[in-house]
Amino acid sequence: MTTTKSEDRVVLTVSDDGIGMDEEVRRRVFEPFFTTKADVGTGLGLSTVYGQVTRWGGNIEVKSEPGRGTTFEIDLPVWNGDVPPSTELQTITRRGRVLEDEEMVRDVVGSVLGLKHEVQAEEDGEAALRALGDGSFDIVLIDLGMPNMPGGQVALMIREIDPRIVTVLMTGWSLADDDPRLMAFDLSIQKPFADMAALLQVVDRAIQMRDQRSGEDDTP
Repeated sequence: MTTTKSEDRVVLTVSDDGIGMDEEVRRRVFEPFFTTKADVGTGLGLSTVYGQVTRWGGNIEVKSEPGRGTTFEIDLPVWNGDVPPSTELQTITRRGRVLEDEEMVRDVVGSVLGLKHEVQAEEDGEAALRALGDGSFDIVLIDLGMPNMPGGQVALMIREIDPRIVTVLMTGWSLADDDPRLMAFDLSIQKPFADMAALLQVVDRAIQMRDQRSGEDDTP
């Protein structure tokens, strides 16, 4: 794997020396549900990658030949690390404690939310459930596809542990509004985020929901 920078772009190149792909597979590799594996996987992995890269204003290309390995080249605009002024919300009434258990976006989420909130990251759903033992979290950000335990199951178990905690589905999968997998979550947001303000707005709304639930619990 190599990275190179040119002006305001960064190119990530990942190569292997595996069996490679023929031309037909190479042309279809980013199609949703396309897979060459029998009874394994869903064929959504590379289509999700393609969607995320293009939403961030990037491009992804694949070069491959049978018996000669495969190379993926991802071209992305450089992020300067600053949060745009539009993300500075005025409606947040307090600092919240957020638990995040999805590795791929952990650094971005931590850097953005960490400006206003206390963020703790865990490697998978089981670790996240263990971290909830002290009862001090307001929100948990969860992906559907995680190691060891599906995100929906994690959300339902959190509801049993502490129904005041707000669960937020944060996923790159495109789900219809009536998808039953959404029922386990209080809120949802699509990755990648078109604007970091969208992430902050969801967290702000989740904190308000948490405070409302806590107030209801305190009512005699």
